[in-house]
Amino acid sequence: ITQTKDDEATTLTPMETSSSIEEDTAVVASPIDEYFTTQVQVCLTCDSCKYTRRQVEKYLHLSIDPDDDGLRRFFASQEREIKCEKCFCETAIQSFSILSLPKYLLLHFKRFIVDVSPDYSAITYRKDRSAVILEETLFFGDETFQLQSIVNHIGSSASCGHYTADVKDDAWTHFNDEYVSKLDSFPDCQHTAYLVLYERQ
Repeated sequence: ITQTKDDEATTLTPMETSSSIEEDTAVVASPIDEYFTTQVQVCLTCDSCKYTRRQVEKYLHLSIDPDDDGLRRFFASQEREIKCEKCFCETAIQSFSILSLPKYLLLHFKRFIVDVSPDYSAITYRKDRSAVILEETLFFGDETFQLQSIVNHIGSSASCGHYTADVKDDAWTHFNDEYVSKLDSFPDCQHTAYLVLYERQ
């Protein structure tokens, strides 16, 4: 399958066989790969002839929109402008299926937005302060993940701010540079959560 953009054509990575996938997953490059890698199979299906290609992608974190539906949209099927090498139809459905989940699932909220002027002469940055309601427990099929820590960005823009962290042991603890304090309830982080870490149970 060939993808066209700005009159240039690029060919997608050939489909990996099951043996190559097994061989690849058997090699652990580092503890980071071992504990944080999510493997996802990406499937492209031609809208016309239904010709299908697949490839495996690996993520050490999932970058999602800062809203309550961001994780679902990350894995949602979507229409793509991709030319089929069999029938030359120019659209396909891209779908995702999770092959393996990590011990620690790291979610990154895309709060920093880049704006480019219509004539490409200026670039500005802004922060999305949308509220996110964090679930303390996430369910992926038969797997259960428990929220363990939150990194917050405190600031009104992408060019300034301060980072703090909230970590759960028996109770939540707030870390702000050298100041450490116990929290009586769940952290107030709806507008500031930037990175969140879940542990598979």
